[in-house]
Amino acid sequence: MKTAMALAVAVLSLSISGGTAHADSTLKATDLATQNAIADYNAGNLVAARSEFRRAAQKGSRFAEFDYAMMLLNGEGGPVDVPEGKMWLGCGAPPTPT
Repeated sequence: MKTAMALAVAVLSLSISGGTAHADSTLKATDLATQNAIADYNAGNLVAARSEFRRAAQKGSRFAEFDYAMMLLNGEGGPVDVPEGKMWLGCGAPPTPT
């Protein structure tokens, strides 16, 4: 799980810092919420991180959707919830090429 979170942090940091070709110079509220959730997760505040990931996921953050799903599936910050975790994994998955 720490590896997945580290990857999410790296990708989010790259996106926010302008590492992508079309990066927006302003942070979206969901990006800030996701950053706060990652900080809480890394500090061991799993209950707060799970709640923050949920809020950011509900607002459309793809990073938060994945991280929230993984926390649900692993029972981090609350009870295991496999059906809900699978649902959020489906939301955060990249579209399948046709």
